[in-house]
Amino acid sequence: MIEVKQLTKKYGDTRVVHAVSFSVAPQETLVLLGASGLGKTTTLKMLNRLVEPSSGVIRINGEDGLQ
Repeated sequence: MIEVKQLTKKYGDTRVVHAVSFSVAPQETLVLLGASGLGKTTTLKMLNRLVEPSSGVIRINGEDGLQ
């Protein structure tokens, strides 16, 4: 299970991802859909720790994914 709550990423004063929340249960598929520049890739990079979130919570199987 992946849980994301209020995930936000800022670069200086520019907010590129703002308060994204979702959960994905085992065997579910998640699709991030939207126009170019809306933060889809940044959100995925925060999930796999290539980019550090400015704020928010990521839990993977109930454990904090940001530690």
